[in-house]
Amino acid sequence: MNDFRLKSRYSLHSTVLVTDLFVTVTNIFVQLQLSLHPTTAGRVYAAYGGVYVSTVMLWLWGVDGIRPHLWDFVGVAVTLVGMGIIMFAPR
Repeated sequence: MNDFRLKSRYSLHSTVLVTDLFVTVTNIFVQLQLSLHPTTAGRVYAAYGGVYVSTVMLWLWGVDGIRPHLWDFVGVAVTLVGMGIIMFAPR
């Protein structure tokens, strides 16, 4: 039983490490984007928000083992559609 707990704990720590690395890299990208292109800051935040909400739902399902409800999927879809409108609207 102890071996199982050790493996589970190691797997969880590596998953958290990968997630932290992804969030850190994404935050660095957003900060660089904002400093280099201040006129597109809103679109960058919209893209970041859409990716963040989608990733959280995947984390909830894949890592925590909690299956999201139908309305969670609807919320993610609305977020991604809103992100698409902001990002790809003709200017």
